[in-house]
Amino acid sequence: MEKWIEKVELLTLEAIHFFKFKSVLSLEELLSRAENKHYSTFSLYSEAELDKALKSFKQNIKNNFADTERVQWTDENVMIFFIKEQSILYMVQNRCFI
Repeated sequence: MEKWIEKVELLTLEAIHFFKFKSVLSLEELLSRAENKHYSTFSLYSEAELDKALKSFKQNIKNNFADTERVQWTDENVMIFFIKEQSILYMVQNRCFI
């Protein structure tokens, strides 16, 4: 990723921070979030694809969590900080140089 960023003019990578937080919701709350496209990736699914994925998701939760009223997981996120370099503008005899 750093090599990709180096190719972008006027952007400098300042920092990358990884963070986690624990979450707990019921299976019904999770399904409601998915049905209402709480996460933007759900908007990429057709209605048929979303229905199929939700059925599979529901069964997966039932198979892997003893208490479907308190499904617990850890969200992992990354925050990337950039600095946009400022252009310096010079005016010399009606000519503009950046």
